[in-house]
Amino acid sequence: MSSPDPPDLGVRVRQARERAGLTQAALAERAGVTDETIGRLERGAFEPALSTLVAVADALDVDLDSLVRPKGGSAATAREGPVPAGSALTRRLVLGFEVLDPEAQRLVLRLVERLAARAGGAPAA
Repeated sequence: MSSPDPPDLGVRVRQARERAGLTQAALAERAGVTDETIGRLERGAFEPALSTLVAVADALDVDLDSLVRPKGGSAATAREGPVPAGSALTRRLVLGFEVLDPEAQRLVLRLVERLAARAGGAPAA
């Protein structure tokens, strides 16, 4: 999985923060991170953890995609395969799934496939 270019990411975070009318301190408080973290993120001084990006996107009330993917970018720019819908539930599922070991991920996948089959649908392969 490729990651967004930190300086470009920082520019998009700053633009979203300014559109929301927030200071770095206010955004940091909403996202549960330090002012320094927001400043470093906006300057492109580090590559944040996915959990930090999710918290910042939620605090800004924007989709994570709008921060990590350039406008007009394809799904492959930010991650391999299709990008899940931007709902909070989907983000929680993805975050939880990513921390599982491969065996646990396979078990979760089998469970989802069985639930989808019972519901009359089939998940995308």
